[in-house]
Amino acid sequence: MDASKDTNFKNPKRIKINIACVYLSNYFLSDDQGETNKAKKVLDEHNLQLEVWPPSAIKTPANTLIYPEPVPHDAVEDSNNKAIYTDLLTRARSLVSSKVPFSVFATVVFGQFKHPGIGVTPPYVGLVTPLCIISPNGNADKMDVLHELGHASDLHHEMSYAKNFMNPTDGRSEMMKFQVEKMAKSWFAVG
Repeated sequence: MDASKDTNFKNPKRIKINIACVYLSNYFLSDDQGETNKAKKVLDEHNLQLEVWPPSAIKTPANTLIYPEPVPHDAVEDSNNKAIYTDLLTRARSLVSSKVPFSVFATVVFGQFKHPGIGVTPPYVGLVTPLCIISPNGNADKMDVLHELGHASDLHHEMSYAKNFMNPTDGRSEMMKFQVEKMAKSWFAVG
């Protein structure tokens, strides 16, 4: 087997992956539905530590952005959608940057999409300041936050491996060595 696809690999050094959770006012649930806890568990198996702000990942006035309109999920390359995503990232980071205890972090926004969708990480917003958007209509495996953080780390879909966290379908539970290594080197990783 290709060593880069080892699913039991542990990163040699403990690395922290920092995220700040922001909720849009249009997100009709009060929390992340266990998404960040599942991401913590899977990352911990590979010696990566997910640090989340707020620690409970719940929706509070301090991390809720007034945003009544649903967010686009389709046509991520559309110029109007690009402007919406850029504005959303700017507003979300502005809301929480003075409250988050990390100097570097990925912004994970929980909000409602205009069209059916589970998550999106717009590529053009940039790997320096990734924006991951998660719908309240997630997969039962609760791997959507981790999947979008994978995209924020410049990982792509792994369609050949049904259990891989970068497969877009339900039933994911595994990470491969090359994915762990790439996530450990993402700009929002510290250690």
